[in-house]
Amino acid sequence: MALHCPGWILCIFCANAARESLFYSAPLNVIIKKYTDEIAVHYNEISAEFLQQCSEKILGSLVEVEAGESAEEVIRGYLYQKVKFKDDGSIRKLVGLFSSEFKGERSQSGTEKYIVTNFRAFLFSLRSGKKVACPPGWQVDQVPDLKWVQEVMMKKVSVFDV
Repeated sequence: MALHCPGWILCIFCANAARESLFYSAPLNVIIKKYTDEIAVHYNEISAEFLQQCSEKILGSLVEVEAGESAEEVIRGYLYQKVKFKDDGSIRKLVGLFSSEFKGERSQSGTEKYIVTNFRAFLFSLRSGKKVACPPGWQVDQVPDLKWVQEVMMKKVSVFDV
């Protein structure tokens, strides 16, 4: 029985796809493809349309609050929070002796509502001063034990990847 991708991974993939769309000349659907291809290797396949809708809604949230030039910093802060902490605020242990945060889930927790609401909650917590972004200079490539998730996030795409 194949398992579903954990919700926190879907959150960081959608947010990072939104971030990449701000900086690369590749269209969002090309960026999304690298994530759907990799998810299909490890978990149940997920549709590109689903990830694209979530990424577009994340971008829409940034436009709504007029994030402007700080949009990339907001997304990096969100990525930091999702990688380092669980939804309940406890520290995420990526690799444990008897468990792994990469273990697939029996039911899909990463719904569109979960992903978008989770980002918007972070965004408004950040704006109200309850959350801080991320340490200066923090990048996802500095996180040990992030395994294949880190590799796919660091992979560059171009229009030739269509």
